[in-house]
Amino acid sequence: MPLKSDIEQSEKVQLHAARIVTGLPIFSSTESLYYETGWEPLSSKRHSKKLTIMFKIHNNLVPDYLKQFFQVLAGPFQDTIHVTQVIIPYQ
Repeated sequence: MPLKSDIEQSEKVQLHAARIVTGLPIFSSTESLYYETGWEPLSSKRHSKKLTIMFKIHNNLVPDYLKQFFQVLAGPFQDTIHVTQVIIPYQ
């Protein structure tokens, strides 16, 4: 798991690259940088990738070696709502 400082540093590098690509000054907001480049924050990309891989694991669209890290329990875990509970051993 990456350290918070590593994550923040990676985000700073992306923002610096966005400033170079767009030519916007240093005082420009991060929102305007992302809008001008069409990029998204790295945290959003990581979240999207996690959701995608969980969807693929749940629907058996990945190799077996990825499935071994997750235990899917299906059933009524709440009063009236049937949900699927996924146990993730490493976070």
